[in-house]
Amino acid sequence: MGFFPFGFFRYSRTYSRTMGIIMIVLAIVVFFVGHDTMLEKDTIDLDHYISSKMSGKNDMPIDKRVTVNIRACYGPFCHSRGTGNGDSDYYVVKLECGSFVAVKSSAFNDVRFKRMVETTTYKGELSGDYKYIGYLRDLNDDENEEYKNYVKELKNDGLIKGNKKVIYAVVNTANERMFLWLSFIFVIFCGVICLSWASNHTALRY
Repeated sequence: MGFFPFGFFRYSRTYSRTMGIIMIVLAIVVFFVGHDTMLEKDTIDLDHYISSKMSGKNDMPIDKRVTVNIRACYGPFCHSRGTGNGDSDYYVVKLECGSFVAVKSSAFNDVRFKRMVETTTYKGELSGDYKYIGYLRDLNDDENEEYKNYVKELKNDGLIKGNKKVIYAVVNTANERMFLWLSFIFVIFCGVICLSWASNHTALRY
């Protein structure tokens, strides 16, 4: 019968058509729920936003796609396990404007973050262009608590001066946009295959 469940659907026009329709509907749902993330092209320069607004956390562009220009990197201060994007580490980064924000790094770019931490440790500040694009998200309670504790440590060590702005949010660079597109394409592909089997009468057995 072939690989389950596709081998099973291949020999039943009803099941193949039903599964194909379910897959197509699921793809539409994925696109409907995630279309803002999937299609958004514009990004907000967080450095420029903070410098011009000088606003509090309530005025931060939460859930918007932002660019951060990293001048120093500390951490990681938190580690999370997950599916899809895999495990993630959280770092505190200093922006060009002198403010600080948390950044979530996926396994795909964690090596680069570790190198930035090493460079920061020995040189104090990064040279060159270190830009990262992600979505500014709220931290959950546990992440926020660890973030606050780590910021206190950095302040005690003199790495964050008392008058510097700390944004209590995280730039998610775990590439959820790519994950949504891959999920959408995969579900569409499965739906088309199932509908193709349903329409291929000669290959079906009743």
